[in-house]
Amino acid sequence: MSRGHPLRLGLRRRLRLLRIFTFVAVAVGGAVPAFAHAFDPMLVEVAEAPDGRVDTRIHPPPSRQDDASFRAPELLFAPELLVATDRASGLAGRTISLRGLDDAHEAVLRVTLRDGRELTAVLHGDGDRLQIPALPGARTHGRLLYDYLVLGARHILGGPDHLLFLLGLVLLVRRPRRLLVAATAFSAAHSLTLALATLGALRLPAAPVEALIALSIVVVAVELTDGRADSATRRAPAVMAFGFGLVHGLGFAGALAEVGLTRGHSALALAAFNVGVECGQVAFVLLVLALLRLSEALLGPPLRRRLPRALPAYAIGSVGAAWLLERVAAFFALACLVTVATLAGCDTPAPYVESRAACADHNPQRNLYFGDLHVHTAYSFDAHMFDVRTTPDDAYRFARGAPVALPPLDADGNGTRTLQIDRPLDFAAVTDHSEFLGEVEACTTPGSAAYDTAPCVGFRAGGKPNVINFGVKLALDPTQHDADICGPDGRACEAPASAAWIRIQEAARGAYDTSAQCSFTALIGYEYSAATGFSTLHRNVIFRSDRVPTPVSYFDATSADELWQALDAACKKGLRGCDALAIPHNSNESNGNMFYVESSGDADADRARAERRAAWEPLVEIYQHKGDSECMNGLGGVIGEPDEACGFEKSRRDPLEDCGDGRGHGGASRLGCFSARDFVRGALLHGLAESQRIGVNPFRLGIIASSDTHNGTPGAVAEDRFVGHRGLDDDTPALQLGNGSLTPGGIEFSPGGLAAVWAEENSRPAIFDALRRREVYGTSGPRLAVRFFGGWALADDLCDRPDLVEAGYRDGVPMGGELPARAGGAAAPRFVVSALRDPGTTARPGVALQRVQIVKGWVANGELHEQLFDVAGDAHNGATVDETTCTPSGPGADTLCAVWRDPAFDGAQHAFYYARVLENPSCRWNSYICNALPASARPPACTDATVARTIQERAWTSPIWYTPAR
Repeated sequence: MSRGHPLRLGLRRRLRLLRIFTFVAVAVGGAVPAFAHAFDPMLVEVAEAPDGRVDTRIHPPPSRQDDASFRAPELLFAPELLVATDRASGLAGRTISLRGLDDAHEAVLRVTLRDGRELTAVLHGDGDRLQIPALPGARTHGRLLYDYLVLGARHILGGPDHLLFLLGLVLLVRRPRRLLVAATAFSAAHSLTLALATLGALRLPAAPVEALIALSIVVVAVELTDGRADSATRRAPAVMAFGFGLVHGLGFAGALAEVGLTRGHSALALAAFNVGVECGQVAFVLLVLALLRLSEALLGPPLRRRLPRALPAYAIGSVGAAWLLERVAAFFALACLVTVATLAGCDTPAPYVESRAACADHNPQRNLYFGDLHVHTAYSFDAHMFDVRTTPDDAYRFARGAPVALPPLDADGNGTRTLQIDRPLDFAAVTDHSEFLGEVEACTTPGSAAYDTAPCVGFRAGGKPNVINFGVKLALDPTQHDADICGPDGRACEAPASAAWIRIQEAARGAYDTSAQCSFTALIGYEYSAATGFSTLHRNVIFRSDRVPTPVSYFDATSADELWQALDAACKKGLRGCDALAIPHNSNESNGNMFYVESSGDADADRARAERRAAWEPLVEIYQHKGDSECMNGLGGVIGEPDEACGFEKSRRDPLEDCGDGRGHGGASRLGCFSARDFVRGALLHGLAESQRIGVNPFRLGIIASSDTHNGTPGAVAEDRFVGHRGLDDDTPALQLGNGSLTPGGIEFSPGGLAAVWAEENSRPAIFDALRRREVYGTSGPRLAVRFFGGWALADDLCDRPDLVEAGYRDGVPMGGELPARAGGAAAPRFVVSALRDPGTTARPGVALQRVQIVKGWVANGELHEQLFDVAGDAHNGATVDETTCTPSGPGADTLCAVWRDPAFDGAQHAFYYARVLENPSCRWNSYICNALPASARPPACTDATVARTIQERAWTSPIWYTPAR
């Protein structure tokens, strides 16, 4: 009687074994998986500044990143490090250890010395320590080799999953020669993927890799039960060993990624780690072979025949199946969460859980918070060279209501002017230039290697020529650091830049209120300041948490796309808990470059780049001290009537040159052409066109405003107390009312604006998530409260109902959202906009509201259209202001509200809508200064008819988009 085809029989048998292994794995429950993969080091960073100051940070192990109960060990220096009195010697010759690090855990210690060297060591318990060489040239290769060798050996010997696979391989291949070949294949394979993954050439998610490692154990266990000597696996075990070795190498790389490679010695560290893995592997294989020989000698042939031969296979297979179930379940749970989030339209990553008290003012319908996300301090090269000495700590204190001292400086280097805002902000971010962060630190720290170089001497001298000597590097492509300061490869500036970056983070940490009061949020950020061809292409990078990578500068990434890719690698993929967004600003100086879209001819490539841009840049800064970037009349490419309010706070270039469909250069120096794409409204319209062309809108931009202060004075946006934003460059009435010093500016500049955020609470995650979903708006300075909702079923009487906000969220989408598919046969969407005047203070009451407008943009027959609708208030209410006394007169409103339906809606057209709220006229800042000067001391700007003396302050909401069904 036939017993069936051997292949079919083998398959049935293997499936039966898999069921048995799975049954046993389920029976033992979660007991076995708990022992898998114990390598879980914490990271300790120590950075020494050129003056000997030492900054330290201790990061929890990866498994405890969100564990509020984690207690960091104490960092010890011997001899004791007293920064205030012991700066000369710094870390040289000292030992570093940790108190409270038990022997069951490890800490990766990464030390950056003042001369740029980086030392890495792994501390194994309280008794271990790192000795810092006393001499700059001392070699540390011995310690490096030892640490990474130990790491590799400990990982293989402490990783039960790798050992179990090796055990199965030894039991399966008993002949020495074949075992040697199989082990060599396994080693070669995991060495290959370990190197590729660690050096960044190969990247796979950890979850499927761990599941495949568990699967390799199950497979080798199944093969162990096949007693045939001529089975394919037994004939060529090296093939299976090589295949699964590739997978195990990725697992080794995951462990090494937690530690990182020592900068400058990555090849040596990688080789040492790999050798350590091999040593541990060989030791384990030899131990198993010795135990097998010993058992055979002790048991003898009769007893060996009675023992089930498949017992080791069933044990290995069951444990492997348990791990496989655990890892696959975790993988699919994550996949389900991602899928649910995607289907729900969620574009944020998994929430980051802070260790903090719950905010007492948490509100599901969201509170309004005002802040400034564009702030420079003395850490910015241009601010420092104009004698600004405000630190990040000072800037955050100023934002919370404390005064600061501004230049001119006295003989002791202290500011002689004092400024203070009358209402604290709710949040702020110091965004110093990432470019020259190291140069500023090196040039201002006595005793640093670069302190006495000619560029540093010029830096400390300051002034317009020296600022230009530094700043011109931001316009060159390619560009590079100054070799006299940073060395020929730029590496000498890394250590000082790191020290400055750590202090910036510490300033934000110290200012952030994590109590239940939640009075102030300090976000961590920096400015990326590319100005290729002297066209402004700047972005502010804002982080969601305190998990932040090293800043990316124009020296690292010479295009926006390179910036996004660098952030993706270093933040989202490279640092657990890290998320960020980039905010373009001053597109009005970009000569058509900031929002230019060039078709590559490959729709898939264009779509990928558009998706990347939309993900990293959900916002735009519409206004700051260098002018308004909403719109400009007189430019081609857009069909619509002129908008009189588009003349607000514009920089002048005479004659006006239109870039048309092209691009220019020189905008940062107020030169070259203007493009409709230089302004937010034009960018939004071109985004609609791209959405129609490729199905992705790269310019789905929410709107904020900020100050761009270079005095470290976030929120100093009051017109009647404007003292300039650039230190000595505009510290006197003559300079403010002139035509500009560093660049054309002076009278064209303004105090800038504020970012307004609707968030559930005043915390980092809540503020950042509001920015990400675009439920934000910008103001030119006043604290107007504006709500804007759109939907298909919003009630016509919503302005008269107390549940306006509740109904807006229930029946529509807020500012920054996208209208859902048309429901209920609605002919056109409705929008409700509600605005409240800024109450101001008793001494400085706010200005009454004049009107509310809705701006619509759409694409029809390939053409870009815009139209403006007045929906509330009265443009001709007769309100005025006396320019000589700045006293307002005439009617105005405390509140304005309207429900508006688009009268010309076409469901086949891509469109956006945003609201603009205008106050009654008020005095511009220059009127206050001119009025305070004696008539004989007033410069020409005070009587120049072409210079505006009044303005209409305003707010711009983020748009709401409509996209036709495809």
